[in-house]
Amino acid sequence: MRDAIEARVEEARARGLDPLEFLTLLIDDELARRDTEGVARRIHKARFDEVCDLRDFDWTYNPEIPKGRVWDLASGRFIDAHASVVLCGPTGVGKSFIAQALGLEACRAGQSVLFVKTSAVLTDLAGGRADGGYQTRVRRYVSPGVLILDDFAMREYTVAQTEDLYELVSRRHRRGSLIVTTNREPADLYPLFPNPVLAEGLLDRLLNSAHTLTLLGRSYRRRQRPSAPETAGETAPGCDAFVSPQRVLPHGRMSPARGCCLTRYLTVTCLMIAVSGRRGRPCVRTQTRPSLRPDTGPPQPKRGSRGWPLGPAQPDRGRGPVG
Repeated sequence: MRDAIEARVEEARARGLDPLEFLTLLIDDELARRDTEGVARRIHKARFDEVCDLRDFDWTYNPEIPKGRVWDLASGRFIDAHASVVLCGPTGVGKSFIAQALGLEACRAGQSVLFVKTSAVLTDLAGGRADGGYQTRVRRYVSPGVLILDDFAMREYTVAQTEDLYELVSRRHRRGSLIVTTNREPADLYPLFPNPVLAEGLLDRLLNSAHTLTLLGRSYRRRQRPSAPETAGETAPGCDAFVSPQRVLPHGRMSPARGCCLTRYLTVTCLMIAVSGRRGRPCVRTQTRPSLRPDTGPPQPKRGSRGWPLGPAQPDRGRGPVG
């Protein structure tokens, strides 16, 4: 109020307002300031991954998404009825975005909101079983007016995790709203729980009191894929192994990578010419190449079985005359 009082005094003098009208302006300013700070405080406590607004959602990318039903949920009537919302669909179609956008509208309407991954909730409750603070941690997820469980039923659950989810859903049933995002159809959720009795009780409370929306279409993450670099020109002949495609910079200059590769190619060519001596003469390296055969010295004469050299006429000294 102190920040706006000087401006309001000048306005009251210019418009000739009476004291009651002047006081009304100051009260309206203070209420607007408190409302803005309250919304910012609730958004901070909600712990959104990102602050999403339905006005920023691209409805033309996936026309199959029911725009009318989403905007109807943004009015907040399901919160007043303590109903839930289940957003089903493949990965990347915008389930988490819409869930957080509905949470943002709830913050603007004065509701307390908490956004959390389902796996993080189960990890926190498992820690509560270990340190004795289980009930305190459960109340942390039961107290908000709107609880958003993202990535629900991503994998099969254990018996303890099934009991934790049952405890959470049953205590929030008809007492607060729950927004759930999942990649599975509602009928595919039952086999994920090992205890069929707990699964039936949990999903009966969740699905039969929820607005179920199936979101179909392409993944928005494809639009975030980095584009391939543009290439132009041809590579220099003989250096395809290490020369990248030519890229031309402004004012007709060559890119540093292209100039470096071309310099390397010319350097290798000059070294080859220098080694060969002159064009047409065999390379010095081939003339001085060592023989692959071992160096055995001068040729040795052939020898017989007793080590004597084999000549043209050798006497047979091994036996006497035959007779």
